Amino acid sequence: MGRRMIRRAKFVESQTVDLQVDFRDFGPIASGQVSLRPLTLMIGPNNSGKSYAAMFLDALLKAHDPLSDPKDFLSDIVFPYPDRRRNPVARGLETRISDLRDGEALDVEWEVLSKIAETLVGLVYGGRLARLMRRSFQADPKNLCRAPRPIFDTTIVSTTHEVKVASSEQGLATRGLFLKEAGRFSCRFVRDDSLPVEEEVEYGGTRGEAVVFKFRGSFPETKGEALFGSRILMELYSNARTQLRRNIPSQAYYLAAARSGIVQSYQALVPAVIEEHADLTAAGRSVYRAPGAYYDFLSFLTRIPKAEGPFSQLADEFARECLKGSVDVKRVAEYGLPQITYSLAQAEVPLTRASSSVTELVPLLLYIKYEVKHGSVLTIEEPEAHLHPENQRLLAKFLVRLVRGGVNLVITTHSDYLLEQLNHFIMLDKVPREKRPKEYLHEDLFLKPEEIAAHVFCYDKRSKGYKIKQLEVIPETGISEEEFLRIYEVLYEELYSIESNIASQ
Repeated sequence: MGRRMIRRAKFVESQTVDLQVDFRDFGPIASGQVSLRPLTLMIGPNNSGKSYAAMFLDALLKAHDPLSDPKDFLSDIVFPYPDRRRNPVARGLETRISDLRDGEALDVEWEVLSKIAETLVGLVYGGRLARLMRRSFQADPKNLCRAPRPIFDTTIVSTTHEVKVASSEQGLATRGLFLKEAGRFSCRFVRDDSLPVEEEVEYGGTRGEAVVFKFRGSFPETKGEALFGSRILMELYSNARTQLRRNIPSQAYYLAAARSGIVQSYQALVPAVIEEHADLTAAGRSVYRAPGAYYDFLSFLTRIPKAEGPFSQLADEFARECLKGSVDVKRVAEYGLPQITYSLAQAEVPLTRASSSVTELVPLLLYIKYEVKHGSVLTIEEPEAHLHPENQRLLAKFLVRLVRGGVNLVITTHSDYLLEQLNHFIMLDKVPREKRPKEYLHEDLFLKPEEIAAHVFCYDKRSKGYKIKQLEVIPETGISEEEFLRIYEVLYEELYSIESNIASQ
């Protein structure tokens, strides 16, 4: 009998982003929803839960990583069942398939296929998400509840499915999966004895159509049937994986607020961490751990790729415009750490002597220059930190060009300058290019209202926690600045009172 082959259908994913998370009793957050869009903004005071929401979103996206490549997860689902009669999906299926006659077809019931979706949901939202949250927050999920609440829960809604996840003693538990019509798929097996011997199995099908397996002869009939059956299951899981991942980016990066300290000290920090880790492990003592985003960035600094990414030119332009210099990476000894250099007027300035604006922006520039790809999600905590208002305006332009280039941004901010400048780019979408101010003539300097999700975190006295309110984005005026207007009103009232007291003397 000839070699069994499977031909895959070509599939191009949409770049649309569609993900919403409803929070309840999570950290400081009493309730509210965060939506992921090409530009997602989180505005509010300190300790209001912005970082909690951003870190959860980052962990959620990373939890979908195994769904980007079936080899990363299918061995845990398919291959533990060498005897396929023990596999809940395959049980009884092959007997029905083997009874088919030439030209006959078998449509697999949705009840069978839904078990596949449930298995993947449990893998992503139960196991992986719990592990990534422990890594991100350095806390067990059950300890991330808003005191004195015993649990927190979230409802995650995407293009294809809706699932509720709650904290539990074991970590996280999924409580119900609703698979939308957009996420459903069907499967058909067709016996076709006219197939060439070298193509005994033919796989085809595209989104919205049935997954079709055509085979010749009795199925299965060789000693390789266990592997063959597993490959069939792999295709079924791969198709379900495609549905569940639709419009959910799988590459996610996070720049935490402490990034400047890491980039200044990484060359001394990495050897010390390795040595301390070895000593503590040898002594049987626990090792201090930092949030996962710190380790991710530190790891990136030790292995900065030699090849520059698709946004390297944009990063260089921003460095010249905002920092009046350049940021580069030197490759030293074969096993040495990459050296980051900042050059100003053709003179190299060590990062330990560079200004705070430089050390704040270098991590962002490095990620953009070497790591971030089209379709990635980059989360930045307070990108405006230590920047003069004029540089915040330049930063806003840089962020808009990233969005136009296909990067999804999640930003936590306290800056009214940044928000006001972003509003200008929203309003520019309504202005013909030839009528724009000359500094905005660049073709990709605009934002569409539907590309933005803006959220404000407000304290609620009744629940004694923060509630998330989604702000309206109006084409003619942009994002509501009610959080900052409230503070302006308080300042104005104070000023009026002071001036009145002075005038009365």
